[in-house]
Amino acid sequence: MISDHKLMQEINKVFNRVAADNLSGSGGLLRQLIQGLLECCSRDQHLSMAEKRVLEHILIDFLQKMQDFAIIRHFTDRLLNHVQSRESITFGDICDYVLSYRQSWSDVQTRQAIFFLNHFPLKGKTILTHSQSSTVQEIILAHTNPKELRIIQTESRPAMEGRRQARKLAESGFEVILITDTGYTPLLKDTEMVLLGADTVYSDIFINKCGTWALALLARKHDIPVYVVADSRKFIKEPAPPELIVPGNKPPEEILEFPPDRVNPLNHYFEAIPTRSVTAFITEDHIIPGQEMPLTALEKK
Repeated sequence: MISDHKLMQEINKVFNRVAADNLSGSGGLLRQLIQGLLECCSRDQHLSMAEKRVLEHILIDFLQKMQDFAIIRHFTDRLLNHVQSRESITFGDICDYVLSYRQSWSDVQTRQAIFFLNHFPLKGKTILTHSQSSTVQEIILAHTNPKELRIIQTESRPAMEGRRQARKLAESGFEVILITDTGYTPLLKDTEMVLLGADTVYSDIFINKCGTWALALLARKHDIPVYVVADSRKFIKEPAPPELIVPGNKPPEEILEFPPDRVNPLNHYFEAIPTRSVTAFITEDHIIPGQEMPLTALEKK
């Protein structure tokens, strides 16, 4: 039997593993986090006060690390409140809460795909997408006939997670053209829609993989609609805080493993993109034109 101390170490490993994942989108990260916690928190034993404090510290530290991933923050913040609000809590209580949260949001991507396709049919279109997004994948995979779509997919440097998305779509029967992050210029004349995910959406900017802003600006210049799909948990109704910093401290060796003197690789994964630079944001039940932010109709859940 795993000791309680060992179990807390295992829980900490789950959070550290998710924080270190530089390939998955926020939806994939949340699935990993929930599954990892369920595998750890399967016993109906009480946490000691010391263990409760350790768990609270793990959650607070994780929130700081994952500030650019709104649905991760949504889940973690509520789990932290659940733990803090109880004088006594068991591992079974934590497991029950995680299961309840997963059930509450289990069909959100399916609902989002249905809502999107009802308003924006994809038949016969060429879709350009950047990086990797489980929501974008869900929408494309929900289209019933792969032969009616053509996908242009960026590889998304430096972690190349776009290659993984291209492979998954191709395995499902879709024709995919894989390009470098700026290789879309000669293909824009045949592109009819840019479809993107997002990790967090404020009223003035949204956070997504580097390269998104340039792609959105060029697409709009060519009168190509740019749609950002993100479920309602990702929306913050206020402007981004002035102190918001999109971190650029990712591993420099991903850009250049052995840089010569005076060459300093700066590895940004994410950037802040003005909401007005896209055509519309689509949730599971709302369409919000980019020019109409800040939000009025969408209530954060």
